Amino acid sequence: MRKKMKIIVAIIAVFAVSLSAVAIATDSDDTDGAWIPPASVYNVSDQEFKAPWKMYSMSLPVPSLGIDISDPDLCTVSGAPWLSIITLRSDRLVVGGTITSEGTYDIEVEVPKLYGGIQKWVWKIVAVDPYKDTTATKIIELTEDRVIIPKDYRQYIGAKSDGLIDNPQLYTVSGAPWLKITKIMNGRMVLDGEVTIEGSYYISVKGPTNNGADTTEWRWKVVAVKPTQTNDIVLSIMEDNVKIFSKQTLVKNKVTLPTMVSTETKIFNGYYTAEYGGIKVADSGDVYTPTGSMTLYAIWTTLHKVNFDVNGKTGNGYDNSIHTLMIADGGAIVLPNLACEGYEFKGWREGSTTGEFYEPNATYIVDESVTLYADWTKKSTSGVNIWVKIGLCALVVVVCVIAPYAVLAISSCFLMTSSSVLVSIGATMAVHGASIVGAVGSMGGNIISYIAYEL
Repeated sequence: MRKKMKIIVAIIAVFAVSLSAVAIATDSDDTDGAWIPPASVYNVSDQEFKAPWKMYSMSLPVPSLGIDISDPDLCTVSGAPWLSIITLRSDRLVVGGTITSEGTYDIEVEVPKLYGGIQKWVWKIVAVDPYKDTTATKIIELTEDRVIIPKDYRQYIGAKSDGLIDNPQLYTVSGAPWLKITKIMNGRMVLDGEVTIEGSYYISVKGPTNNGADTTEWRWKVVAVKPTQTNDIVLSIMEDNVKIFSKQTLVKNKVTLPTMVSTETKIFNGYYTAEYGGIKVADSGDVYTPTGSMTLYAIWTTLHKVNFDVNGKTGNGYDNSIHTLMIADGGAIVLPNLACEGYEFKGWREGSTTGEFYEPNATYIVDESVTLYADWTKKSTSGVNIWVKIGLCALVVVVCVIAPYAVLAISSCFLMTSSSVLVSIGATMAVHGASIVGAVGSMGGNIISYIAYEL
């Protein structure tokens, strides 16, 4: 009997303790008076990403007790306005979104449990600007590329004016582990790689230049996406080994090509299927319908000025002004042969008095703008006969000009009946830098008195 009494007392005591626990729970601060089990918290590893415009997703495993998916609106996501629930299943929860700006985001995801309480996941996302930390003294922004994976990707950077050094080891490539420098030639760098994983790649190439800048950085963005349709294509346009246009479209969709403006020294020829020997498919600003992923090439003709300076002379068919021709780069011209009274035309020089010499009618290849100067030599008289009476004999005195000296020679003697002095001068001559302006005088009508010169 005593043993039964002890069991009854123990049961009453346990019941009293249970009532006390309920009373304590009822007196809690919860507004609706209901007791809420504590939340189960799972700490997810912190993550760092390049922002902005990073596509982000996170798959969260659901614990064995399961979660209540009867009402998806009960699931909450906080800490990042761009993050939301994408998939809600009994075995996993997927959240995702696009990171729109840099910053630190403390993420919390809460889902009610099937048997009461809250399931919570917490973690931190650090989004940083991939271009914010740079020591480059000169930054060159390139056009963003959009590629459909898998894709063999190639990029050309640099120009002769940038002063790239022909040593790939001096340059670093970051932002895309699949991209490598293959060569540097004639001031241009070629990078190649195969894009197989979708995502946004913020690519940076840094290195020295020999044009005065300590460091130059080329940077651009490559967006790699999976094909959404089997007929997705990409139309690209190259100009001087640099991609100037890229557009994703669909087969048979029309694309308006960029407008190109010709200048005095550069003429736009059109868009071709190859850089050399291609077929022309469109002109500037045309609407073009690509038949598949392809690259078009913007082809230009560079013109050079060829100035002909005749050095102040005037002749048949030309005056003393400077005559100009516009010749395509690499074009050939035949140098003209000029004539001017009193002068002999020798040819053309690339300098007014010095420089490389070209004979008349020579073929000249034009690879830059140039001024050619006419090279002239003044013509001289071969001889002058002077007839002089000396008694009954006449001496024929020949003044022979062998530039730049004059030589006098007596050629013959003739009988004369007249006492007058006969003078025959064919033309004014150059004699060692002077000109004969007078001829002979007389002394008693018999001998040469003087020959006058103008210095």
